[in-house]
Amino acid sequence: MKETNKVSKWIKFVLVNGLICLGFFLLSQVPSFLSAVLLMIYGKKIVYLDVLFTIIWLVITYFIASYIWKYYKEKNPEDKIQLTLKDIGISFGYFLTGSLITFIGGLSMEFVYGTSESQNDEMIQMLIKKSPSIWFVFVMIIQLTLLAPILEELVIRGIPKVTLFKDSPNWFMLVMTSLFFSSLHQSTNIISFLIYAALGGVMCHAYLRRGRIIDSMMVHFFNNLLATIAFLFLI
Repeated sequence: MKETNKVSKWIKFVLVNGLICLGFFLLSQVPSFLSAVLLMIYGKKIVYLDVLFTIIWLVITYFIASYIWKYYKEKNPEDKIQLTLKDIGISFGYFLTGSLITFIGGLSMEFVYGTSESQNDEMIQMLIKKSPSIWFVFVMIIQLTLLAPILEELVIRGIPKVTLFKDSPNWFMLVMTSLFFSSLHQSTNIISFLIYAALGGVMCHAYLRRGRIIDSMMVHFFNNLLATIAFLFLI
């Protein structure tokens, strides 16, 4: 009887916390969905409307990010935003590790598939290059360099850590969240999937090292900043 109760409690725990994680993940996708809508309505030769739509997007995005952050902080009040130069340097070291993985993975993809870029990177390049408005480029820059590091780290690693994986060993959470992270990046072959999974593992390890989500956010920021600068040179 006790064993049955344990199984029932475990199933309930997984379902409830899984739905919480899913709900926050879907909420975090709203800014991306809205930016896709903006892509269709920008560039109608009415500049003030482009500015207005951008401001509305920024306000909505701010409130969504604030709400998700507030939930995470309520579940994990010990996690404080404290960064020293040493912490930033360590995060940069994690970023360099991820960059090495990306470089080796890119060479492998070039050798095996004849291309070193994933479909995710190609899509971002296309969106920036064919943007109908400079304001959409601004939205993309904010989304890539600030929003993605904040929201993705919160909903892929932070909130799962304090809900679904709060009683799980760190290695299990690292593996599961890294696989999920990779599945979100439109991998078209096994090598690109492994690259994103490895990057997810690097970011997760940065978070778990001292339990500060700001650490993985910094790694994510460095990674996306470099990629965004490279994309902008293609315009």
